[in-house]
Amino acid sequence: MIGSKRLHALDVIRGFMIFYVIFLHAIIQRVFASQGSEFEKVVNEIPLILAILAFPIILLSIWGPVFTFISGASTGYNLGSSVFENPESLNESLKKRVANSLMLLVISKISLFFFSGRTLDHPYVTHSLFSGSLETGNLSIPEFLHLFTCNTLESMALSGLLLSLFFYIMWKNQKAKPKQTAKTLIILAIAVFLITSYLRGMVSDSEVMMIKESLWSDRSYLKYYLFLTIYGSRFAMFPVFAFALIGAAFGVLIAGKVPFKEIFRWVIISGTGFIMVFAISFIYGFDMIGTFANELVLLQMQCLNIGLMIYLLGICYYFFDVRASKKKKKIKKKERRFLKFIRKYSDLSLTIYILEPLIAQSWYLLFVFLHNGPFSTNFPLIILYVSTVLLSWFLIIQIWKKFNNRFSFEWLMGKGRNIILKFLNGYWLKRFTFREIEPKSYLKLQLWVARGS
Repeated sequence: MIGSKRLHALDVIRGFMIFYVIFLHAIIQRVFASQGSEFEKVVNEIPLILAILAFPIILLSIWGPVFTFISGASTGYNLGSSVFENPESLNESLKKRVANSLMLLVISKISLFFFSGRTLDHPYVTHSLFSGSLETGNLSIPEFLHLFTCNTLESMALSGLLLSLFFYIMWKNQKAKPKQTAKTLIILAIAVFLITSYLRGMVSDSEVMMIKESLWSDRSYLKYYLFLTIYGSRFAMFPVFAFALIGAAFGVLIAGKVPFKEIFRWVIISGTGFIMVFAISFIYGFDMIGTFANELVLLQMQCLNIGLMIYLLGICYYFFDVRASKKKKKIKKKERRFLKFIRKYSDLSLTIYILEPLIAQSWYLLFVFLHNGPFSTNFPLIILYVSTVLLSWFLIIQIWKKFNNRFSFEWLMGKGRNIILKFLNGYWLKRFTFREIEPKSYLKLQLWVARGS
């Protein structure tokens, strides 16, 4: 790999996806939020070839599991890279992942309270403290219900904690083996899908809404939150955790330096397997378009999602890591230019994900004001609006990069992670034990310990 142990494939996927989320959210959650019927008209006017090319990208970015998949792959790769070189580093590596996940969980709640631009009842209106002021002119404290909303960041954080637990169980008393670990993770992912299928058989989509309303009206807030987190939302752990497990499996294979030909076989077998589940259900009458309106994303679509992600990871790994390392001299300049550009988005993907609604909403309200109303039928104005949002983020990223991303959410996450790590490592005890103590004080300390025992 080029330059370092950094996996370029993950940078490319993460950077491209967050770039696409900026574009997609500006279109769907802003331009067509108030006039959804107009979206169908615009889509029908798009040339067929463009629709075919764009559809896989839309599937990859929609519902957010692609980021859980990337997070799982990153966890598997980083843990594997450390542990395969030095098995003794397992506990230390796991502490870092746990601290990372805990801090991400905190940030997910900060995001919901201050920066979230999406609500349960309507995608156009926002209830967060900052973005609420954009629409009403007043500070708007979010509803308590909104703080219980499951989101992509929360699913990533919880998946990171569960993955750390599974890696600890798998690697604690035995030598870490890449292929064996990957098989175990994929089997667990299939088990997650089967459990989800069982739950879907017990509780239908309409019943899920009834259960939510019942728990909320009874003020059973803890049960309500657990129901949302485990099953009752499109970001729930069943089946989203399967994406983290599959991503981690391929991260481990790459970290274990498994030859690309073998990894390619894993991609073909597992990726095709998941896509075939979707294809068979589609042949037997599965309504793919109708599922977009469901609160719970149907498993057939999740299988298509995860199959495409596996293929995407395999392709990016080959072009940006395997092939690039073999032909360094020929493509070094081109690759470095592209990676330098895409990494700017990748390195700030968390910050972009959280602040993107505020930027898009600010520009949208300005365009609505200048146009004297919604502009979902004005195609040139739509292009201008989306271009303005994309350009704004390009400039924001350029400026932030000059300050080494200080005060970004990635920077905040690093600071918080270090505090949690100090706590996990028994920072104060270690500091007291190993600091230099004067001989008299040391003697007093020994006498004090002896009396206590």
